[in-house]
Amino acid sequence: MTRVGGGGTIYPLEDRPRNKCRKWKLQVSLGRDLATGKYRRRCRNVTGTYGEAQRALRDLIAETEAGRSTARCGDRFGDYADAWLASRRDEVADGTYRKNVDHVRCIKLHIADARLSELTPEVVERMYDGLRAGKSPSGKRLSGTYVGCIARTLHKMLRDAMKDGRIASNPCDLAQAPASDTAERRVVPFERMRELVDKLDPTHPPELVVLAGIRGGICRGEMHGLRCGDIDGLTVSITHTMDNTGKPREKTKTLYRTRRIPISKSLRAAFDARLAYMEEHGIPTGPEDPIICNDVGEWMKPGVSSQWWRRNRRALGFDGYTVHDMRHSFASKMARDEVNPKVLQKILGHGQFSTTMDIYVHVTDEQMREACDAADW
Repeated sequence: MTRVGGGGTIYPLEDRPRNKCRKWKLQVSLGRDLATGKYRRRCRNVTGTYGEAQRALRDLIAETEAGRSTARCGDRFGDYADAWLASRRDEVADGTYRKNVDHVRCIKLHIADARLSELTPEVVERMYDGLRAGKSPSGKRLSGTYVGCIARTLHKMLRDAMKDGRIASNPCDLAQAPASDTAERRVVPFERMRELVDKLDPTHPPELVVLAGIRGGICRGEMHGLRCGDIDGLTVSITHTMDNTGKPREKTKTLYRTRRIPISKSLRAAFDARLAYMEEHGIPTGPEDPIICNDVGEWMKPGVSSQWWRRNRRALGFDGYTVHDMRHSFASKMARDEVNPKVLQKILGHGQFSTTMDIYVHVTDEQMREACDAADW
């Protein structure tokens, strides 16, 4: 039930003693408006004695509270957010859960004490603006891209609140989230892909991770969760993944990421080189043993591959690129070679076609030049 702040106030509207005044203004406080930051009030003018004005004020308070009550409007956002995170703990990958925790921390900084029923598109947009302006846990301005990620987490949370019957509609549906302002990922130029591949040693785990990204579009976490038995001829079964906790998960990030994909003969040769190295050095190569492991066959955290790449990419001549950029480079190369987009979507394990074409496939200056030259007739 929405409570009226305090006991309300009675103001005389006539410059007369209380016992002679017959016109009054009643006012009750409804608390702060989350959208504007100002305090809300409800007022009513009445006539009669002061005692009658007191009774009218009590009626106004009861009417206001009853009229604004809902079945679940007492739910604090902060309490619901904590319960929602607890339910997510075993439902999503550790990396996704940690992102959710960070996003909720930013959101609660602004609306932790608000009731779910008080959230409106204006309140949500005001929170976005605050985060962009530096009202964040770190005190730093957040990028539009990061606030966009926060917006998606909040949308998912409030969608679940709708399913629970706690709110009637999702204010995020009408709130305008900030536009992405992160620079587009870099992709290795087509003519330099061979140069990079020739410099990588597939017997070394981090280098095999980079190579599998650019030759097969397999991401870092999937490579670190790969078992020796997952490689069968010219196919690889992606059924596990690993995040930076170092514990292999028994499922991939999403349902679509669990897949069986074909690989090229050159990538199969790279896997064979790694397996031969492991056998030669007494590293276990059983079906359930990891192929990306240390010298005693123990699982390696994905961060190890990223650290190796950051230390060596300048010497390799690819400074500024990330391990994940290799997967984007693979997708762009396949699109340039006119691979069917739906086939590419399945290889990459994307649930939505737009993810493949709008995020992973990049257009190069060379392709734009070729397009313009084709129009020069």
